[in-house]
Amino acid sequence: MAFFRKDGAELFFEVQGSGETILFLHGLGTSAWVWRSQTAAFSPRYQVVVMDVRGSGRSHSDSTSSGPLSITWFAEDAAALLRHLGVKSAHVVGLSMGGMIAFELALRAPALVRSLTIVNSGPDGTPGDIRHCLGIAARYIVTRLFGPGAMGVLLAPILFPQSSMGPIRSEFCAQLRCNDENSYLATVRAILGWSALARLGEITAPALVITADRDYTPAGERAAYVQRMRDARLVVVRNAGHALPMEAPERFNHHLERFLEGISSCGFKHPRRPRGPSQREGDARGPLLDAFSE
Repeated sequence: MAFFRKDGAELFFEVQGSGETILFLHGLGTSAWVWRSQTAAFSPRYQVVVMDVRGSGRSHSDSTSSGPLSITWFAEDAAALLRHLGVKSAHVVGLSMGGMIAFELALRAPALVRSLTIVNSGPDGTPGDIRHCLGIAARYIVTRLFGPGAMGVLLAPILFPQSSMGPIRSEFCAQLRCNDENSYLATVRAILGWSALARLGEITAPALVITADRDYTPAGERAAYVQRMRDARLVVVRNAGHALPMEAPERFNHHLERFLEGISSCGFKHPRRPRGPSQREGDARGPLLDAFSE
């Protein structure tokens, strides 16, 4: 196990393999554990870097001396880790909250981001409607009354519905139980206070947005923000949910590998799509839905 120190915290990371670097960023309440299948699949050809976000997993948080947790702070931690490792640029992959961190990293340190892969995530964490607000309130109440582990018990059957995924459900619940209650809720607040929606056009790295058709957010909403980006495409994976890299690792790895190979072999960039009268900025129609996985 390896740690590096930044802003009063010991931040956990692991490095496996050699070659071009892929940095994987996890979601709320979990840790580098979620990327086990990807580490095994990609480390024979890439240098795979995983980290536990400040306040999650094995990374501790000292927010009392440096202010509240934020997506910006998490992105600065990720940038500091890459520099600590001597990495000049990396393919950055983020799931859920990790996707938000990846967006912010691409905006704040564009030279460090060779490509961007956003998985079941979006550029805006602010509450959008009453249903979202009620969900946040329920998360706060459950966590305060019973601890983060209770959220694991509630979420595991939704994230991993197949009966064969019992061991993953158990590990997921164990991950949530390891969270400090205050750090977990501080991370929730970090998500709610962040948005990069107005800055999407500033991202220069080629981007792949992967969403599952059973994710919390409809694919059409993903398509709307993809169209705001300079160089991005959307892939929708059928019959999968929010925890796509764990639920369907082979299909997820297939799409990520194709994207990375294209960039590595020829400096791949997606063609910029012209907007006609029926395809305005934010319109989810047209050729934005580039590929569907069966």
